[in-house]
Amino acid sequence: LLREILTLRQELLVWPEPPPGLARDLAALLPADFLRVTPYAQLAHFPRYLKAMRLRAERARKNPAKDAERAAQVAAHERAWRALPPGADPAASEAFRWLLEEFRVSLFAQELGTAEPVSTVKLERALAALRPGGAAPAASAPPPAAARPIVAAPLPGKKAAPLKHLGALDKLFPR
Repeated sequence: LLREILTLRQELLVWPEPPPGLARDLAALLPADFLRVTPYAQLAHFPRYLKAMRLRAERARKNPAKDAERAAQVAAHERAWRALPPGADPAASEAFRWLLEEFRVSLFAQELGTAEPVSTVKLERALAALRPGGAAPAASAPPPAAARPIVAAPLPGKKAAPLKHLGALDKLFPR
């Protein structure tokens, strides 16, 4: 999974003439410490998010106006989310962040599918619930998934040599 994520990331980093904001979106999705700050359950969705970014980059060349229109839709929700006061529920805010990534997939690469149904209306309702004094989530809406801690495997007594290429990851994860 990590190899696939890093390969797709590298492909996007060297993309010729990426659409505006793609580098920012990539940096937000994959910060330097993404393995530490990303809930384990979300890592499985990263290849789909990155493939959606690649499809966006391909399609933006053909129709930059349509790409700008869709990017503006995402940016409006992202700005509203970032403008939330610090007292907002952290778990709900984190759930909204991943809902926003699913929204990107639905706009830029619908054929990849989303992990859950997402729309502008759903995003607006989620934002309203996050704001102080906002409406409570609907009773029919499932609660946001709680982040589960990553369970680490015991390390061998001898320290392994540093990895020099991605192909060496197979030594770390024997089958």
